[in-house]
Amino acid sequence: MLEALAQRWQVSKSEVLRRAIRTAAGSGTESNETALDALERLQSCVRERKVDLSAWEHEVKAERLEAE
Repeated sequence: MLEALAQRWQVSKSEVLRRAIRTAAGSGTESNETALDALERLQSCVRERKVDLSAWEHEVKAERLEAE
């Protein structure tokens, strides 16, 4: 999963871990972000990185089939 996220986000595995730790720790501050804010931030990130959502969908389906 770590490698898949690193490839999907086009960052190093270390950066994936840093982001996960920051998220889990709440970045050291209380977050007032709502679910809608988080969704909007995610959508913005996807647009900025020009993620091919169709390719991502196929990749996820293939990973799930392999895991069965």
